[in-house]
Amino acid sequence: MTPPAPPKTVEDPILGPVRYCPDCQEYWPADTAFFHLTGGPKGSRLHSYCKACYEARRRIYLGRPLPEYLCDLGMPL
Repeated sequence: MTPPAPPKTVEDPILGPVRYCPDCQEYWPADTAFFHLTGGPKGSRLHSYCKACYEARRRIYLGRPLPEYLCDLGMPL
């Protein structure tokens, strides 16, 4: 049996609300500086992947090379 997924958004005492990115498995501040907005039935919400992981997945899907800064972060090629 697989372990349960961590909660998507939690409250950090210093940063405020932080959101979990399932791709890089890190918590980032839950704002538009780190996550894209997605339109949904309940209005605008934050995307599940952080901006860096979203961009890496998009570039892989489109067949474009990753920029050096993403390769240095250990993103898959």
